[in-house]
Amino acid sequence: MRGNKIKTRDLSQQLDVIENGTTNGALDFSAPAFETGNFSTSHSMIATAFKDGDALFETMRTYRSAISERLAAENGGNSTGYGSNSQQVLLPAFMAAYSGSSPDKVNTSLFRNIPIPNWTLRYTGLMKLDFFKKNFSNFVVSHGYKSSYTVSSFTNNLQYDSNNPFSTTNSSEITSANY
Repeated sequence: MRGNKIKTRDLSQQLDVIENGTTNGALDFSAPAFETGNFSTSHSMIATAFKDGDALFETMRTYRSAISERLAAENGGNSTGYGSNSQQVLLPAFMAAYSGSSPDKVNTSLFRNIPIPNWTLRYTGLMKLDFFKKNFSNFVVSHGYKSSYTVSSFTNNLQYDSNNPFSTTNSSEITSANY
């Protein structure tokens, strides 16, 4: 989805919202046993755009334990089953750290519901000033921001047993006990 809004003839604004998922964009447990697909949506991480990348990475690493404990509490499992390197823990920890959110409030679902707009602003009004007319054939000041969250491929667990969700057949790696 793209929207253009022109305030004056010298300033234009473009807002983009990316939402490109397959029809399998959300898991439906009543659906057939095998599901696969791709998912992409726009997402704002501007709150941390100018922060130290190493510090953000350490924040993400710290958030993993909070996310693991939260998932265990929400799902009635043991936090050791939500290992610090499992995708169920890493994705929400990454999203919380790099978007400036709390690990206690970040969405733990793989899929996001509300796309956040990206933008592009362009201003051409400086060409009305004599200095710019004389020295430039075209002068545009522009600013843009684009950030997207993409899951390039997802597949469900064919051995999932909804009657016993924390069994070893539901574990992605029995040795690491990741659910």
